[in-house]
Amino acid sequence: MALIPVRGATRRTLLSDSVGPRVVENYSYDPCTASGTQTVGSVVSDGASYRICKHTQYNQTSIQGTKAFHQYFSVRQSKRHSGSVALAKHFNACKKYGFVDGAAQPDFNYQLFATEAFGGSGNVDLKISG
Repeated sequence: MALIPVRGATRRTLLSDSVGPRVVENYSYDPCTASGTQTVGSVVSDGASYRICKHTQYNQTSIQGTKAFHQYFSVRQSKRHSGSVALAKHFNACKKYGFVDGAAQPDFNYQLFATEAFGGSGNVDLKISG
């Protein structure tokens, strides 16, 4: 499985961390189809429709130690290999569906762009510009 996501995590003082959303532009496996994952909504951004889903991780390592936390995915339905991502649109859509449990201003611990791969082989040629 391979994903090309942009993601972040919030630090919460109560309840669990919320991780996400992972904005997934291209993939070999759609994370919204994983067992235990719930589709919660959708958003139109960057010229395409994205499915938003939520998955709860239990007893996993997080920015606050080992605990349960929610992961949100915003998965582009028409895959692409290049382009820009309007993160604010995805974060606001995920807030609508429960990301950070209604917090007005998420306290982001980090944001990053990543290539995630599990098994198989391949390579990524990446250019980030601003």
